Amino acid sequence: MQKENYEHSVNISKTGQNLSSLNAKVKSDRRKGVARMNANERRSEISKIMEVKRVSTAFELASVFGVSEKTIFRDIDIISLDIPLHKVPGRGGGIRMDEWYHPHKNILSRQHTAVLTALMNNCDDEQQKQSIQQLLIEFGAPSYRQK
Repeated sequence: MQKENYEHSVNISKTGQNLSSLNAKVKSDRRKGVARMNANERRSEISKIMEVKRVSTAFELASVFGVSEKTIFRDIDIISLDIPLHKVPGRGGGIRMDEWYHPHKNILSRQHTAVLTALMNNCDDEQQKQSIQQLLIEFGAPSYRQK
């Protein structure tokens, strides 16, 4: 019997909602029924899932990707070098992402915005004022962009 590989999407859902944007492209070995993807692709998808779900278990992620829980734990160790993911041991534990981490939201806090606004208002050089204003528009809160 010859091995047949084909690509399909694994739909990842959260409380009934379909997260179609997080469809993981995987190669499936029809004979074994095991989902496969390379480690970097899997880690990228784990990061995307955790950005949405914020909390998961190694068992849940292992079943999505068709790998062992040990593999998921090794992946989390590597991912946590770049983003704030933590393994929480014991009952009620799992894998958690820090609440403050939202990579697709504004990166300037209110305090940062206040400091930059004060610097801009006290700045004599027009070019520096424009540079600070551009930073505030690009990375500040949406309410600042409407001013």
